[in-house]
Amino acid sequence: MWPMRPSDLRPAGEKLVSECRGLLEIMLPLTAAEQEFIARLNDCGDIAPRCLLALTWKQKA
Repeated sequence: MWPMRPSDLRPAGEKLVSECRGLLEIMLPLTAAEQEFIARLNDCGDIAPRCLLALTWKQKA
């Protein structure tokens, strides 16, 4: 619905992203390994499964 709103009533894109991140952090807290995985993917396009594999091994132990 956001694109359909008149431009003067739309929240700024950066504000919208910031608010979504804040709310998602409450519902889906990410571990440091998960944050690193996402940061590497966003910043470099690098898929680093070792970040998530380390998390999996720790959970099984």
